[in-house]
Parts: sequence; structure tokens; C-alpha cells
Amino acid sequence: MTRLNREEAKRRIVQMMIDGGLDPDTEISERSLSERTGLGRTPIREALHDLARDGLIVIEPKRGSFVRRLGLDDVREIFEVRYPLEALAASLAAMRGPTPRLREIHHALSALDRDDLSPDETAVAKALGHELHNEIVKSARNGLLARQYSQVRLMIEVSLSLTERRETGRLNATIDEHLEISGAVLAGDPATAQAAMQRHLRAGHEIRLRILTDFPAMTLTTPPPEDPGH
Repeated sequence: MTRLNREEAKRRIVQMMIDGGLDPDTEISERSLSERTGLGRTPIREALHDLARDGLIVIEPKRGSFVRRLGLDDVREIFEVRYPLEALAASLAAMRGPTPRLREIHHALSALDRDDLSPDETAVAKALGHELHNEIVKSARNGLLARQYSQVRLMIEVSLSLTERRETGRLNATIDEHLEISGAVLAGDPATAQAAMQRHLRAGHEIRLRILTDFPAMTLTTPPPEDPGH
């Protein structure tokens, strides 16, 4: 139960970061987080230490805990780690076969009517895409790779929230890239799966660097400025 509470505390704290409920550089109160999550202070404290290890929280002696600001250097480092890990995972997944859930995600993405996606369907497509990456790693069936990926997974999720609202017009391309990756895994084609994953990550890296370069003041809690003409 303690371990489950600790993981739930991590999940809720990260979601607060993504939703803008925790300001970067503002001290985090264990008591406040305990009240907001309904969880005890012990799992909150343990979760904060885990998030500090994952690079999302800064714990300063005699000052407290703070949410880290993520910027260009963080995004660069995240993708430098993602490239070899996820490309290898895609190759191994194709050799060893997809998880049942990865197969379901592939079919769900294939069934989307992308000419007329509602806001709810758009949110589903994005959620499926995020889940696809986790299932690729699971399909690799390599414990060491999975543990290394888990150390950066939360930072990946938080970093995505920095730019996701400005990635307009790329959803269809992203779905195509996800289908190419999962299709190669389902077909048992390691070389194609690895190359597709590398192209997908490269495209994501480039657009995020471009957004953060154009809007360097963006943080997890600052809404992006309106697009010109909208």
C-alpha cells in the first residue's frame, strides 16, 4: 500500500506540474500537497525525493523543494537519451512482438477519422500516442532498458507539456509516424521500426526546439501567446 501511495503521489504531483497547479521556482509545501491530493505526508515526501532524482524537483537544504524550470538544455538532454533508448526499444519490440495493448493502440489510431477530429478525439489521439511509446518499451521485453526509460519518462511527459499547445497542425503527421512505428513492430520488421522511431523523435525534437527558441519565456505555468491572426 505504501508503494502504491508513493506512486500515486508522484502521478498527481506531475499532473499538477503539467496542468499549471505548481509554479516553477515556488516552494512546495508537503502539507499543502497532502491536503490537495488527500494522501499522507510520508508518500508526498517520498514522491518529492523520487521526482528530485528524476530531475523535476530541486531540493535545497534549509530552503525547501521547488519545481524545476525546463528549458532548451533540458529538452536537448531528454532527446539525447530518448534517441538510443527508444530506437533500440522499437527494434527489439519488432523482434519480440507487440504487447496486446500496443496492437490495440495501433488499431485505434488506424480507425480515427482524421478529416473531422473533435476536441475529445484529438485528446484521445494524443493520449494514445503517449501510451504507444510506453508500450513500445514494454514490448522490447528488456528489464534494464525499461528501468532506464522509467528514469526519464516523467521528464519526457512534463517537457511535452511545454510545447504541446503550440504544436498545431502536426497531429496528423504524428499519428502517421506512430502508425509507421507500430505497424513495423506488428510486421516484425526491426530495421523499419528503428528507423521510423528515429525519424519520429527527430521531428519532435526539431519542432520543440523551434518553439522554445521562438518563445523562450514559456514555462509550465505560463500560457503561450496567441498565434498571430487567430
